[in-house]
Amino acid sequence: MATGKEPRRKLALVIGIGKYDHCEELQNPENDANDMSLNLENIGFIVTKKLHLKRAEMKHVVIDFEESIEPGDMVLFYFAGHGIQWEDQNYLIPKDTPPLNGAALNKSAINAQDILNNLSDRNPYVTIFLLDCCRNYHMRNPEVDARGPNASSSKSVGLKAMHKAGSLIAFACAPGTIAIEGKGQRNGLFTKHLLKHIKTANEDIQMILRDVTDGVIEESKSEQIPFVSASLSKKDIYLCSQQTNRPRKPEQPPNLLQISDQDLKLDEEIGRGAFGTVYRARWLSRHDTVAVKKLHLTQLDKQAEKEFFNELSLMHSVHYPYIVTFYGACAEQGKYALVMEYMSLGSLYKVLHKDKLPLDWSQRLSIALQIAKGINYLHKLQLPILHRDIKSLNFLLERSHDGYIVKVCDFGLAQTRNETTRQSTLTHVLACTLQWTAPEILRLKKYTDKSDVYSLGIVYWELAANEIPYDGYPNDVISDFVRRGDRLEIPETTPSRFSLLIKECWAHDPNDRSNCSQLIEIIEECITKQSNFFFVALV
Repeated sequence: MATGKEPRRKLALVIGIGKYDHCEELQNPENDANDMSLNLENIGFIVTKKLHLKRAEMKHVVIDFEESIEPGDMVLFYFAGHGIQWEDQNYLIPKDTPPLNGAALNKSAINAQDILNNLSDRNPYVTIFLLDCCRNYHMRNPEVDARGPNASSSKSVGLKAMHKAGSLIAFACAPGTIAIEGKGQRNGLFTKHLLKHIKTANEDIQMILRDVTDGVIEESKSEQIPFVSASLSKKDIYLCSQQTNRPRKPEQPPNLLQISDQDLKLDEEIGRGAFGTVYRARWLSRHDTVAVKKLHLTQLDKQAEKEFFNELSLMHSVHYPYIVTFYGACAEQGKYALVMEYMSLGSLYKVLHKDKLPLDWSQRLSIALQIAKGINYLHKLQLPILHRDIKSLNFLLERSHDGYIVKVCDFGLAQTRNETTRQSTLTHVLACTLQWTAPEILRLKKYTDKSDVYSLGIVYWELAANEIPYDGYPNDVISDFVRRGDRLEIPETTPSRFSLLIKECWAHDPNDRSNCSQLIEIIEECITKQSNFFFVALV
């Protein structure tokens, strides 16, 4: 449960179904779900996104999501696709629902009220239910459709209002009416306006939905009117807080937790780099184990000191499940240090090349996905951050009940995208490790988000090969090899789609590389195929 010192956990299940087997296909839901997932991740949600689910798949996904909820979590459920009302109940239509009459909906569709009830029974802080599914859906039994104004065309007449204590439910349109499919546009009308407002910082969700409603009414000329039902016991429910979505600009005075050197008891050394040495340590006043990075710099001039605290401010303002939590800093003269979350397994480099932990492909793909989500979050912030030092040493691992948790670290020297051309005193202290460096950087070109993607490709190669990249080769040989456009050999045992992903990451032309959002889509596809292969193998 979240406390005053710990950000509240935010979970979202996003489902989009447009490719139906037995009814009219919808063009928008896939884009709606993709865009909603990205926007929610950008404001700190842990998102489970699924597309074009069959009924059995959808039931399992919903149950897994329900079981992941802990008391005090903020929970959001979003569905885009077909939906229908029957006997005062709302049903979400999976991909494989056959033509049916109302009585068969319980067996062939998903009851929306049941989902809402089960989510709320997990005692979350709040449950937000967003349904963009009041779209035309044909029923086999014309008597069903005779209930509404569109009986002659045998179409559904929208959904019924829903209620649950501690929840907020938003429908794309008023009860008994049908939403407008955004033909010729990327998103449905309701989702289009949700995406426009959902990242608004420090805005109560009810105010956000008022803006969404106004936008939909205006654009549709009152043909579509969203409907919101709120039974909230809390006030000031923010999907996005200022500190979650908008990192503090470096020029602003830092607002950091100052930690005394005397409050930190260093234990064993767990890492060393050009910029500092990392120790496992005890934070005495908090009775907590932390990681402390002691900086090699013992003196800082005025300009370097300003840049130092600007970087700390940047780190302190970023909060995301796949990024190591930064607690504060010691700024005492000659004792400069960063205090961060401790991850017991250490770096991915250590796990792969020193501990040599056996990882199956489901675990490797999970690690790859978490890495991509962490970097994607930095790239998609309102003030985008380029990591600029991606390597297996800078991803830390911890065990979880079903695998591994992976988090990005060491982006204190990262820069916002509009800062990458300025000279920094600290930039000369630490450069990207050569094996992971993109060819355009070796040619002294400007660093971009695609340079980060190249480095991810090398990390993904490490996951596939279980080898250190360019191990034993001198720097000048590595540099010439990369600048010529040559690349490492990918093992034949690598899943074919993941092998292609690696090649896309390290394409010689940055414009030919996928962005991190696309990497996430590809890795999720790999995970699905890997799961299906495992299931078939068992059978």
